[in-house]
Amino acid sequence: MYAQPKERTLQDLKNWNPNVQKTFYEINPKNKDEYRTIYMKWNPFANKIQPMYSNFVAGTPPEGMEEINPRLLSSIALMQPTKPEFF
Repeated sequence: MYAQPKERTLQDLKNWNPNVQKTFYEINPKNKDEYRTIYMKWNPFANKIQPMYSNFVAGTPPEGMEEINPRLLSSIALMQPTKPEFF
């Protein structure tokens, strides 16, 4: 009579939030010739996205990679889950 609840997958999460498992770059504000990458990792234990920062390296960012918006970083830092679990 009632449909069984569908199990959530990582693909469902990526459809819900396209920034999950995506890599961005950020230019060093002190040296414009350096950049670092920021990988958006889903942490299922904390139930939120956590940015993973690399060290700054000299060079130019790879073609096709998006520069991160500072507001995206601040919103991820402030984002708290409103429900106990996504999955």
